[in-house]
Amino acid sequence: MTKYTKDQLELKSYIEKLNKKHMDKVRANTDPNIMYCTVPEVVPFSELDKFAENGIVSVLDYKKDQCVMYISEFGKSATGSRVRIDPNEHTLEELEEMEKYWIEQSNIAQEEEYNRKAQNVSNLAKRIKETCKLGAKDYRTAIKWILEADELEEDKSYQGDQLCWEFDIPFKHKKLFQLARVA
Repeated sequence: MTKYTKDQLELKSYIEKLNKKHMDKVRANTDPNIMYCTVPEVVPFSELDKFAENGIVSVLDYKKDQCVMYISEFGKSATGSRVRIDPNEHTLEELEEMEKYWIEQSNIAQEEEYNRKAQNVSNLAKRIKETCKLGAKDYRTAIKWILEADELEEDKSYQGDQLCWEFDIPFKHKKLFQLARVA
């Protein structure tokens, strides 16, 4: 039988408390539109072995690892590439500050993307109206002319998703291309 350190047993207890808190939230959920992932409330000792293989043998190591993961994820959301941090070069407080920073940057990037896509929807709508004024008999014809002018092909394979991507608009607008019979 493997002997575990006091720190490892505290880590096991800490994770189990987090998991229990999460599962309490899952069980309390009555909204069928919200899907939570489930986690084991009892952490098997084999998980401690896996953590130890990755240098995580205490609650502090675990918290630092979580911060590094969030920094990586939110950094990618903000910049498009992962931010690499060595947890051994920083204190937990420094990592938490970095995590807050990258969360803010991610939120800013998401807001900018939302605004850019909203502007692109507006621009496409104006372009369709202008094309109709230039002689297109309806919006279907206008969209076909716009695709031709932009050297884009109909999007039958992806039901409009490709055209949404090309025009950098939210995918919820693919119905526009489907109704225009170009997707």
